[in-house]
Amino acid sequence: MPLNGALFLEGAGVIVLSTADDFTEVNAVYGLAGGSNGAYGISSGGNSGLSVLGKLQIDNGYLSTRESSGLLYWSYASGQFILNGGKVDAKQFHNPEGAGTGLISFVQNGGSFNLRGRFTNAINYVNPADLSNALINTARADNSIDVTAGVGTFSINNNPANGFAMAGGTLSIYDVCNITATPLAFLVNSPLSNINVTGGTVQLIPTTGTVAADADYYVNSTAPFGNLTINRVSGTRIVQLNTNPLTVLNNLSLSSGILQTNNLNVTIGGDFTIANGTTYTPGTNTTDLNGTGVSDILCLCSSGIEQFHY
Repeated sequence: MPLNGALFLEGAGVIVLSTADDFTEVNAVYGLAGGSNGAYGISSGGNSGLSVLGKLQIDNGYLSTRESSGLLYWSYASGQFILNGGKVDAKQFHNPEGAGTGLISFVQNGGSFNLRGRFTNAINYVNPADLSNALINTARADNSIDVTAGVGTFSINNNPANGFAMAGGTLSIYDVCNITATPLAFLVNSPLSNINVTGGTVQLIPTTGTVAADADYYVNSTAPFGNLTINRVSGTRIVQLNTNPLTVLNNLSLSSGILQTNNLNVTIGGDFTIANGTTYTPGTNTTDLNGTGVSDILCLCSSGIEQFHY
């Protein structure tokens, strides 16, 4: 998208792919049979991606960057990403140039934003609807994503002009993009003056995979979360806080897995749900329930529900 241009998705049946990974995607769209990747000139990976230089707005429909490097923003243009509805699928949301450079305004008011990290989409396409309902395949492939230390699967760096706003919708992260000492799943490093969070849900979904190693999921955010859910579906990797304390305006749900704070403070405005078999490791931190109404700590134990009102 050029600097002074915009791309809007507004229809329920709209499907936009920034690239194709397999000839069956082309067949599904155009109702073709036969063909091959070689015949259609298709190859997976490479240094491609969808760059947000002007405005990218999704009100309805489906947008996917497939197995490219994901959604990119750059230092030479101030991009706007707005998600009001529909569904977005990518491996990563990031700036490839390094800390403090790229320019982006991220706004999510609704819809679903799924970030797969190193995971790929399972190829099983027969008709157009299959394209927008692709299942996640836990076989990993980097495909030119940014594996640099300090870059997250969702990554808004510390450029003082960058902004982050979330009022609704769901942002789901299935995998990290590197296995360095601090493999970040979620990074927001915007100044507080450029942050406006009132709702929405971020889901961290630790999942074991093949080809490349599993890693912990680190969270480093100057922004609060509307709601935060941690739901480990497989494997043994945990969610850890890094650098900044955690603030959740509404509910923090530990559905499965482990949340380790590394002694950083946690503030919750709503309920804190700790499911049976999960572990919350506060260390020496302060865990503060500061909502204006009644907040509950719900421990869903095997012997029943333990409920504490605050």
